[in-house]
Amino acid sequence: MKDAAVDQKDQLARGKWVRRPWRFNAGAMLNSSWRDFRWACRQIRQWPGLALLIALTLAIGIGPKFWMSLTAMPTVILHEKTWIHFA
Repeated sequence: MKDAAVDQKDQLARGKWVRRPWRFNAGAMLNSSWRDFRWACRQIRQWPGLALLIALTLAIGIGPKFWMSLTAMPTVILHEKTWIHFA
């Protein structure tokens, strides 16, 4: 019986794809994230108007929702009678 590592090398030599066990690699993930961040910065420099439009769209969508949650929170916390209890 052949060793698993030798068998994988034989398959690679014949041009077959070998599935390797998945391992967490923090260095590779950080490197990939850094490359994605640099790519995003280059795109923002290339299309500043689109970046501004995206930022405004997010602000318009997130801002009112955040404000509503801040104004409703005291009502929910201080006045327990506002809750509807289904019994």
